[in-house]
Formats: sequence, C-alpha cells, structure tokens
Amino acid sequence: MARFYMAVGIAGAGKSTVYRNHYSFAEYVSSDAIREEVYGDVNDQSHNEEVFNLMSKRTREFLKNGADVFYDATNISSKRRMGFLRELSKIPNVQKICVLVVPPFEVVKQQNANRERKVPEYALERMYRNFNMPHES
Repeated sequence: MARFYMAVGIAGAGKSTVYRNHYSFAEYVSSDAIREEVYGDVNDQSHNEEVFNLMSKRTREFLKNGADVFYDATNISSKRRMGFLRELSKIPNVQKICVLVVPPFEVVKQQNANRERKVPEYALERMYRNFNMPHES
C-alpha cells in the first residue's frame, strides 16, 4: 500500500524540514521545487495553476506505481485539500496521512526571518488567518 503524506501548515512553519528529518524515504513533490524547476524561480507565484496541476500529475503517477509521496505545499484550505484527496481516492490502495506542522505564529515569524527565501509578514498573517484546521471526515 502506498502512503500519501500531505503536509499542512503556513509558509515558514517547517514542512520541508519535517520532510528531510522524518519522511525522506518518500518521493518529494513540492510546489516550491516545481516553481524552481519549471520557471527558474521559487518565488514565482504567477503560474500556480500549472504548478499544482504538475504536482497532482506527479503525485498520481508515483502513487499508481506504489511509491510513498510527501506532498509539500501549504494546503491551508480545507476545500482544496478535500478536492485533491477526493481525486486521489480514485487510486486504489493509498493511505492518506496528514502531516500537520503548526508551530506558534511567533516561531513561524522567527523561522521565516532565518530562511533564505523570506515570505512577507503580511502574507504570513493572511495565511494564518485563513488556515483551516484539518479534521477527519
């Protein structure tokens, strides 16, 4: 059975670090990595639809081949998370696991200040306000 690990947390929360420290056995599908690979700039937010379509395609291919996948994006919207999980339900034998990364907001701001790619504080605050806590349905 393949396992799908969906990271959930605002930018700077530490999702990529959690992957490196605990889930590096899984295939890594990251919105930031795809932005860098395809558009040459991890900060390019102008092609989000294409980025997430490619993430979805790669994730489905890995899972269909029996590989575990760590899906690294903020995934803060319950509606978007559920839509993608419904899409994955069409693939048999996939266990879906939420990897919730939610440190206190002050810690996120501090971690963001120490990152190479800093997210503007207003954007962090907007993500924090719009965060939908995952729940089992």
